[in-house]
Amino acid sequence: MPAPTQLVSVAHQTLIAPVEGTLETVAVTAIGLVTKDHLARYRLGEMPLDFIIYFVRGHVAAVDDHPGDPSEPDLVDTGMVSPRGAALAQGRPMCRWERLSRTRNGDDTATTRSRI
Repeated sequence: MPAPTQLVSVAHQTLIAPVEGTLETVAVTAIGLVTKDHLARYRLGEMPLDFIIYFVRGHVAAVDDHPGDPSEPDLVDTGMVSPRGAALAQGRPMCRWERLSRTRNGDDTATTRSRI
């Protein structure tokens, strides 16, 4: 991921996501980013977002570093997001990042092989 000074916020949206193991939901803020060198092409509609950062309760919970490509799963903080992609009820930032991987039936599961 590039340095924060090289990123430009171009979109944001608030989403509602399930909290694992409960009937509760949580607000998720999604911020779309492009690199400064892609900004002009993005504004012309020539390229997609470079990154989407997801915040839960004010903390970075996940990063999509390949927006629009379902074959490239998101990176998630395992203290904030479950292996199935839901927010954790007692989620706390741990800065332990794993990539969600897609299984054949479409479920998301984190693998220790993908831990970075």
